[in-house]
Amino acid sequence: MTATATFKRTNPNELSAHLAGKLLVIILALTVVAGIVICGANKAFAGPLNPVPRADVAVKGHNVTLGDVFEGVSQNAEFVLAPAPQPGEELVWNSATLLRIATAFDMPWRPQGDDQVRIRRDASIVDSGTIKSILRDHLTESGDPAMYNISVTSEVPQIIIPNNGTPRVDVTDFNMQPVGGTYSAIIKVSDADGKNQQTVNVRGVAERVVSVPVLKKDKRNGEVINQNDIAYVTRKASTVGPNVIQSAGEMIGSTPRRAIAAGVVISPNDLQMPQMVSRGEMVTMVFDNNGMRLTTKGRALEDGAMGQSIKVSNSGSNRTIEGRVTGTKQITVN
Repeated sequence: MTATATFKRTNPNELSAHLAGKLLVIILALTVVAGIVICGANKAFAGPLNPVPRADVAVKGHNVTLGDVFEGVSQNAEFVLAPAPQPGEELVWNSATLLRIATAFDMPWRPQGDDQVRIRRDASIVDSGTIKSILRDHLTESGDPAMYNISVTSEVPQIIIPNNGTPRVDVTDFNMQPVGGTYSAIIKVSDADGKNQQTVNVRGVAERVVSVPVLKKDKRNGEVINQNDIAYVTRKASTVGPNVIQSAGEMIGSTPRRAIAAGVVISPNDLQMPQMVSRGEMVTMVFDNNGMRLTTKGRALEDGAMGQSIKVSNSGSNRTIEGRVTGTKQITVN
C-alpha cells in the first residue's frame, strides 16, 4: 500500500528560537575558523563563476552546506555550515552572516545591499496522526467493512523523510483481535525511490464504531420527524445495543412517545406514528367497494395513528364498525 504522508508539525522537543539563535551563532563562528584553516592552503576558487548567495534554499538532508547557500562554489561545497531547520520552518541568514562565511572561505563576494538567504527543509514528517490514518485505510483495504477508532499507545518517534517525490508509508505486518481491540503493526516509511527507509513498531487499540441516526434538536410527542431533523453520529459499537435504530428511514414520519433529546441513540420503542384521529372527534368515513367510493360522517371511538385500525360509529346508522386510519380525521372501511 502506498500513502502520501506530507505533514508539517512543530517538534515539541525542539530548542527555543532564542537558544537556537545562539547555537547558530556559535556554529557559524566555528565555521569561520574551520573555513580559514581549510582555505589557508588554497585561497583561490578556481571555478568560472564567482560564488553568489542563493535567495531561497531548499535542503533535503539534515545539514546546510556551503554549496547549498552559495551558487558557483567549486571547492568545499559539502562543508557543513549548520543543522537544517525542521520541516515547515526556515532559517534566514542576513548579509552580515553571509559576509562572515564568504570571508572565512576567501570568496570574493561582498554584500550589495540588504542581502539575505532563506533556508527551508524540503522534507515530510510522519507522525502518530499519519500512522492512525494509514492503519484505518489498511483495515478498509483488507476488506473489513467495519469502522474503527484507531489510537496509538506506543511512543511514535518523529520520522523525517527527504522529499524527492511522494513518500511511501506501508503496513508490512498487522495483528488485531478479530472483533477489534489491541493491535500491533510494523510501519515502513521511505522516500519515493524506496531509500531512506525507517521502520516503526506500533501498538494501540482499534475500537469498532458504528454510525447511527440521532435528532439534531430535542423533539416532543406530537412533533413529526422529517429528514432535516436527522444527523448521523459515530458511537462505540460496545455501547450500541442490538435494539438501536441504524437507519434514518425508521425515524422519518414518526413522533417520539416521550421527549427525546438531541444526539441520543434511539430505539423503535422510543417512537410511534403520529396520532391522526382522536377519540370522540368527527371523522370522514370512506367506503371502498368494487371501485365505488362513498363518504359519510362518523365519530371516532378510539385514538388512531396512521395505518392503525380503530373503531368508529357511523353517524347515519349508529352502527359501530372498524376501519383503518388513512389520513388526518379519515377512516377507510373496506
